[in-house]
Amino acid sequence: MRPRVPGGVGVVMPAHNEGDKIALTLRAVMSLPGLRRVVVIDDGSTDDTPCRARRMGALVVRMPHRQGKGAAVRRGLRFVGDCPYVLLIDADLGDSAAEAARLLLPVVARAADVTVARFRRQASGSGFGIVNAIARTAVRFMTGIDMSSVLSGQRALSRRSIKALDRLDGGYGLETGMTLDLLRHGLRISEVDAAMVNRDQGRSLHGFYHRGRQLVHIAFAIGRRLCFQ
Repeated sequence: MRPRVPGGVGVVMPAHNEGDKIALTLRAVMSLPGLRRVVVIDDGSTDDTPCRARRMGALVVRMPHRQGKGAAVRRGLRFVGDCPYVLLIDADLGDSAAEAARLLLPVVARAADVTVARFRRQASGSGFGIVNAIARTAVRFMTGIDMSSVLSGQRALSRRSIKALDRLDGGYGLETGMTLDLLRHGLRISEVDAAMVNRDQGRSLHGFYHRGRQLVHIAFAIGRRLCFQ
């Protein structure tokens, strides 16, 4: 499970107010094979996220104000341009971030250009299914390819695939837009089972608000590509 990674891996980790999780996540990430650079993009946090990330040895890049996940990833990719392989990792994975090693294997072996983590379980009643179903339907309709984990933010990318991404959506439409663009460029995306666990937004008011924002951003990402193919 520890592939040899020629040239090394750059990790891009967007984070907003993840002070309670980011140290655990980074500890797991630091154990990954071939690690060359870990970049945490602090997206306007008001807690101690950047301090904890620095203590763990990550390069911390601070956004002047909150701009969203897509903008944070765009910024972070500038700092790993010399790495032939890049991992996109969410800051709230905790110990389960070590599972990212599974994502590297097919990309390093050139069996895929991009891998996406397919979580083995999703908390029941989380409300995640509706948003994911809309994203899946859009990908299937626009590319003819069925993917179960379109919204997964845990991805390994080859340098070739990163060069194909000429536009990255600024918010929660990032993963859907990225998936559509990669597939339409003819790149190979493979879903990989991983025992990862994201923070569950649940059925709280904040959770419904979060999914509502996701849905708007995803719809915008899809609309851009339908109107400007």
